[in-house]
Amino acid sequence: MKTLPHIFGIALDDERLAQIVEAYRPILGEIEKLRTLDLKATYPAVHFNPSTAYAKGETKQ
Repeated sequence: MKTLPHIFGIALDDERLAQIVEAYRPILGEIEKLRTLDLKATYPAVHFNPSTAYAKGETKQ
């Protein structure tokens, strides 16, 4: 638990750090569930292409 404050360069006492970790525990659990999904054959719902804004016929606003 001491790594988090060190990475971000912040000072947290042990009690506050424990509160933060406990608050994020449910989120981390959901992330772990998502990591178990096999999405290799699933195409993303949104395909980001930064060059689309510069495609022929497009105008800047």
